[in-house]
Amino acid sequence: MEHQTIDQERERLSYRVVEAIADAMDTDVIDLEPPLYSVIDPEALELLFAGSRSVAIRFEYNEQIISVNADRTITIDDMVCD
Repeated sequence: MEHQTIDQERERLSYRVVEAIADAMDTDVIDLEPPLYSVIDPEALELLFAGSRSVAIRFEYNEQIISVNADRTITIDDMVCD
């Protein structure tokens, strides 16, 4: 059952944002400083994108501009992340 929990966590938008930031910084998600939750509330991020509304946000993390668009595309400093 633990495997399913990990898979579900990786599908969360907040986790995808953390992964994209870690990839862009060429580091592991565990080593990100500061942790994402100190910059933006991960639960609020999930709730914001849970509805069918057209929403997009931008925030700064370690001097990089992170954008999350309505289609859940994550962009870091104008570079689209998978």
